[in-house]
Amino acid sequence: MKRGSGYVLRGRSPRRLALKTAPSNSPLALVREGYKDEEDGGIWKLQAIGNGLLISVRHTPCLIEGEERMNPGHKKVKRLFKKKERERRREFIIEGIRAVREFLEQGGKIKAAFYSQTLLDTPAGMNLIRDLKKRKLPVRLTGKKEFKEISGTITPQGLLAVAEKPEYKLQALLKREGVVLVLDRIQDPGNLGTIIRTAEASGAAGVILSSGSADPYNPKVVRASAGAVTCLPVLRNQPIREIIKRLKKRGFRVYAATPGEGKPYDRVRFASLTALLLGNEAKGIDRSILSLSDEKVSIPLYGKTESINVSVAAGILLYWIKQGLRKRAVRTINGSEAVY
Repeated sequence: MKRGSGYVLRGRSPRRLALKTAPSNSPLALVREGYKDEEDGGIWKLQAIGNGLLISVRHTPCLIEGEERMNPGHKKVKRLFKKKERERRREFIIEGIRAVREFLEQGGKIKAAFYSQTLLDTPAGMNLIRDLKKRKLPVRLTGKKEFKEISGTITPQGLLAVAEKPEYKLQALLKREGVVLVLDRIQDPGNLGTIIRTAEASGAAGVILSSGSADPYNPKVVRASAGAVTCLPVLRNQPIREIIKRLKKRGFRVYAATPGEGKPYDRVRFASLTALLLGNEAKGIDRSILSLSDEKVSIPLYGKTESINVSVAAGILLYWIKQGLRKRAVRTINGSEAVY
């Protein structure tokens, strides 16, 4: 055997196939018990030198026979877990079939996609990969171990996309129907993601974040939002005092959620143009911002607990306001007096 020559084996279980077919004098025969059996499919390339001594084994995963593995640029993807890198490149990570599909349907721009073999176990996964390829986007198959490393999750969903950050303007947000949610220094990624998810589900117009808030494109926020951050306008690093003044000029009434202060939310008649203000998990709303609100509202607590999570409070208030405005609209259409 000449130096640099090799054997190429393809198949779902290359080790079992090779052991049945390899000649007794082949390099593979020398290491029948000497390498790990991988189950992610692909190509094993065995390099040998003249005396039959095996010097290297290289495994390249592939979706189908003949498909080459592209350079995934894993380090470049992993850098997006850092806010500074996301800001510099104006990119973020989306995970999961549904989140990526919805982002595309909203007109979002995908820079590259990475997937593991498990994604192809479902028709939805296979169809999405085909769609991405038809759009001539870089689509890269990644081994299980490597995919887990770049996803940063214990149980990866099998698909990860690098996407361009969408940019929203206040003027465009205010043209949408629904409550405008204003958040002052919400710092926990899980809380912020849950609030964004709830806001989208309840039909809110959008979310406005003050400086000092968690980055809505942090992978933890994106996951907690179940991808909602990709289809709901979210304005980052906004001057909240100026934003409130502009909202008032547009006819909005600003309600501040304050634990232990203000009128119980179920006794408040919310305006058709409502802006809901919620504050930091520990410190609440900054006093200088709170003074700009039109009315304070609270959620009564009937047990021994002193407070509830800000994301829970957001859910209670958003759905209560939505329900009340819908009832009022129906009563107005029927010609009766609105009492809510």
